[in-house]
Amino acid sequence: TIDEQVGASSDDSRESGGVNTIDSSTHNIFQATEWLGARFTTVALDGTETITSGTSTSWYTQTFLDIEIEVSAEDTDDAGKYTTGINNISGRTQTTARYTWSATATSGGFSESGDISAIIQEIIDRGGWSSGNDIALLYERQTGCDITVTFYDGSSSNAPKLHIEYTTGGATYPIPE
Repeated sequence: TIDEQVGASSDDSRESGGVNTIDSSTHNIFQATEWLGARFTTVALDGTETITSGTSTSWYTQTFLDIEIEVSAEDTDDAGKYTTGINNISGRTQTTARYTWSATATSGGFSESGDISAIIQEIIDRGGWSSGNDIALLYERQTGCDITVTFYDGSSSNAPKLHIEYTTGGATYPIPE
């Protein structure tokens, strides 16, 4: 398995109406033109793996309404850091693979997406992908969202996480006992 976590201020961002914010302790999305981004660095997959499971986890700091967020990734071999540039999340080319993350209202804490393995597989299948490259997940608000997510500057231990399970050469990782 691979477990990655956002590790710097420039690895998470919020976009609202095209304007990006980094260096914030929390980010929220509640309007139709809002996005969140989380970048995971030095992902140790060489592109020969079959992704069997993948999830994204975020820490919600408040009660939120039922949510629907479309998850994709930046369709590139090695995702760059987020900046305060206009449309720095929504302007990135997105993967064809997507996952609609729906969750019922909760009072906060960690919330895990469903299976985003197809998104991760699409990235590592790119011809220019190599082990140690970076993956940027993009989260677009769909309906019902009013969430506040802790990002790196708020609590590095509660920053967004990425969990990947895979097989390679016929072996499954982690190796079953």
